Amino acid sequence: MHAPPINPLRPPDLTIMISRRFPLHLTVSPRFLHRHHLYLHALRVAAAYACSLLLSLLFSIPHGEWMAITIFVVMGGLPHVGSVLNKGRQRALGTLAGSIAGMISIWLYARSPLLCYAFMTVVALLSGYFALGRDGYIAQLAGITLAVVAGLGDSPLDMALWRSGNVFAGVALSMLFARLLPLRATDNWKYLLADNLHDCAGLFDRIARLENEHLYQEIFDRLNQRLVRQRSLMAAMHKEIALDGGQLEQLHRTQRGIISTLEQMDLVSRGSQHQEELECMRQQFAGEQVEAMSILELLSQALSNDWPEVLDQIEAMPFTTHEAAPDDEATRSFDAQGYYWLNVQLLRQVWHLHGLVRRNMERWSSTKPAP
Repeated sequence: MHAPPINPLRPPDLTIMISRRFPLHLTVSPRFLHRHHLYLHALRVAAAYACSLLLSLLFSIPHGEWMAITIFVVMGGLPHVGSVLNKGRQRALGTLAGSIAGMISIWLYARSPLLCYAFMTVVALLSGYFALGRDGYIAQLAGITLAVVAGLGDSPLDMALWRSGNVFAGVALSMLFARLLPLRATDNWKYLLADNLHDCAGLFDRIARLENEHLYQEIFDRLNQRLVRQRSLMAAMHKEIALDGGQLEQLHRTQRGIISTLEQMDLVSRGSQHQEELECMRQQFAGEQVEAMSILELLSQALSNDWPEVLDQIEAMPFTTHEAAPDDEATRSFDAQGYYWLNVQLLRQVWHLHGLVRRNMERWSSTKPAP
């Protein structure tokens, strides 16, 4: 859309001119955060660390270094707000359990060092046992906090309290700064899906036109790498939004199926000795191929820009069905039959993917605040 022309007889509106030159709202858009997440994450960690130093120096907090250590442990390697909040919760619970165990150990040491060491050994046993379970990080942190707070059992109680308090303060700062220009795992996952669908549309266009002189392995590798990254984000997504895990899994499998179908179509068209026959099939399927490519590209745009209305445009498109093979299929080569059925399969997968995206688009909306 072109901007309206400025009337030369009227002084220009400076506010409009500035907003056109410097679109400040873009600097806090989810897409901007996604593209520059490395720099923004580094700034968040540095800001949280500087805040911990400032608090320690202003209030002369004993053992304030544990606040800074906790910040690096909780948010150092986790850029997404859902992951930070989840790890912060686990860190707080593990610290609480370990602090209580450490203070009990200090209390026991004053009465019997042997009893203290026996108790600490039992706690270590339980920590090691539950560390391999579902909430293993909590158990692991409980063991670490026990060793930090109690030492050899002879640590002063006030030192134990300060160390525990600093850990909790570090968790609180991590959660606070994770919300500063937050990068959601949901947005990251959604943009990876959009990029994959865009690449699939372009790849299908080239494969469908039987451009066999090109090698597409690099594109397929890129698609599969994004699939792996999407899978790694699903746990954090569950911490950010209400998800239907079954539908998300279906979507992931359908996306993988589309990529697999494209790989098979590329192999069929590349290795075939019946290029003229495949060209006839391509012309027969030209409308369906344009339909599939259009849906993939529109889905990519809808996900990239949070445009749910684009899904309505797709819904208005006619769904081309192929319930049976053509009458002359028996006389066609094996490659031509494979090309036919792969096109049918791809179109069905694309429409199925559209249905899954449509049912879940509202949950993934970038306009929803992080928890």
